[in-house]
Amino acid sequence: MLAGSVTIVSSFALQAWQGTRSGQLDELDLAHGAVCGTGPGRRYATRQLNHAYAVAIASQFQGFCRDLHSECVDVVANAIHSVGESGAMNSSAIADIALTALTRNRQLDRGNASPGSIGADFKSFDLDIWDAANQLDARTAIRSRRLEQLNIWRNAIAHQDFDFTRHQREVLAGATRLVLGEVRAFRSCCNRLAVTLDRVLARHVESIVGGRPW
Repeated sequence: MLAGSVTIVSSFALQAWQGTRSGQLDELDLAHGAVCGTGPGRRYATRQLNHAYAVAIASQFQGFCRDLHSECVDVVANAIHSVGESGAMNSSAIADIALTALTRNRQLDRGNASPGSIGADFKSFDLDIWDAANQLDARTAIRSRRLEQLNIWRNAIAHQDFDFTRHQREVLAGATRLVLGEVRAFRSCCNRLAVTLDRVLARHVESIVGGRPW
């Protein structure tokens, strides 16, 4: 490392997204190369791979967001616990209460990582995560919209219901089928959102505990 340079450390959640989770998604991307031929069977197989790839991206991104939230909760709880007992205060018990409160009814435990669920869960840290993300990167709004599109496709594929509502058709900008280029664009969007959200939470949690969380 050059003198004066700064090492930027990311959360374990982002490291997993860029490592293990990315590797698993790469396997699906590479599977397209194994689909050969020019007949109808190939077209059907390609469509199924596109659908499987999109669902996997949505699932892995949900896992990343849930991991990031849990990591932030742990940092806050550990900061409370490290204060130690002072008089009548039981810091260990307070840390446990904070951990429970911050994860109670967490939407990311049971649903998609949609802009709405992400915003609701990180609101427990007194943070408007999308406002903060937009301030950090002006392209966040476009990426948030793409994330919404991804989750519409994820739900349609999971439930095998492609009869989109009027609102869903508007969000999808009239798209009626999912092609590989679009799926890869969704993944690229999630890659960039993951980095932005990691940076937003690093700054915000630092303001809470008084030190860099990662």
